[in-house]
Amino acid sequence: MNCTAIILAAGMSSRMKGTDKQLLSIDGIPVIVRSAMNFQNTSAVSEIIIAAKGELCADIEAICRKAGVTKLKAVCAGGETRAKSAEAAFLLAGETEVTLIHDGARPFAPPEIITAVAEAAYENGGAIAAVPVTDTIKCVKDGFIESTPDRSALYGAQTPQGFRTGLYRKMLAQGGDFTDDSQLAEAMGIKVKIVTGSYDNIKITTPEDIARAEIIAAKEQ
Repeated sequence: MNCTAIILAAGMSSRMKGTDKQLLSIDGIPVIVRSAMNFQNTSAVSEIIIAAKGELCADIEAICRKAGVTKLKAVCAGGETRAKSAEAAFLLAGETEVTLIHDGARPFAPPEIITAVAEAAYENGGAIAAVPVTDTIKCVKDGFIESTPDRSALYGAQTPQGFRTGLYRKMLAQGGDFTDDSQLAEAMGIKVKIVTGSYDNIKITTPEDIARAEIIAAKEQ
């Protein structure tokens, strides 16, 4: 089995107070480099394609190559939505059996979880990393609680998310704007396997996440 890894790094970083989170340094290493190196160090991954903001493509490619991301095939300009960015990157992919999609702002996805998602996607058609929720979740309407779902059935979705490449091609052709790829799979009636992720596989979204990321980076060392 071999895989293409698509890393989505074209978000607006609107909650980072003007700082592009992909270029943020976590313990001396940019977020996007950390994300890419996790796929570089996963043996099943044969190529990496990054979709980034157009004005940052050259910078991101340069720092990734300098850091030793030898599997980097291309850095392309992303689109206006997550789906359009994924499609732009997918058009550059070679012939691989599984396509993995990952948020560039998740710099702590361990290679063993990447491998597990890839294997589960190959066997089942689609798979995602996810973790059981630890909080009690409330369904709310107009500011009032409507119900409390059974926490044992709730998982927090993460990336990577993986799909058989032929299936992912059909998913992109289906179109639509979804918050993650598994949601598109669900809309098409595709069953997606859950692979237990890591609570350290955080998505850097706000300035408060940087402090936690520094702690995780220190722990990894």
